[in-house]
Amino acid sequence: MLNSEKISLQVQQWLEEVVIGLGLCPFAGQPVAKGLHHIAVLDVQSIDSALAALRIEFEKLMTADPKELETSVLILPYLFDDFLDFNDFMSEANNLLADNGWQGQLQLAGFHPRYQFFGTVPEAASNLTNCSPYPIIHILREDSVTWAVNSHPDIDAIPERNIAVMEALSVDQISHLFPFR
Repeated sequence: MLNSEKISLQVQQWLEEVVIGLGLCPFAGQPVAKGLHHIAVLDVQSIDSALAALRIEFEKLMTADPKELETSVLILPYLFDDFLDFNDFMSEANNLLADNGWQGQLQLAGFHPRYQFFGTVPEAASNLTNCSPYPIIHILREDSVTWAVNSHPDIDAIPERNIAVMEALSVDQISHLFPFR
């Protein structure tokens, strides 16, 4: 078994060095700097237990004051070695949101060590934009996403910019930032 504290630290480092450090998400820095994010390592071994844990986190986020808890990062280190299985699980997680009436209030983003966008080869630099140390579900408040979209001068340029950033990384930089790949 992996150590939960070590996993949390690895993900925090990934957030700071990759997501925030490379500017992949221009909105991540503020909640992290203010400590408004929750990182949880889910010690689950089945899809049913992962969905149950996810439901608890949805409820926690829905009842929390956004000034105290803005977003949650759930790490699934013991499930989903295969990206396609994780992708299927993300559909189930989104169904859970919809079934409980939380769609429109919360939304999900997925990250995985072997993330692969449809139509790309596994080694494409674009895949690194969603590459993480472990399978991760990021739960975001819809109000925060709407605010971020409305406040950014060119939201549509972010994906292209992120791909350009990844393509510009040297082999050494990729090895340092993505040692788990």
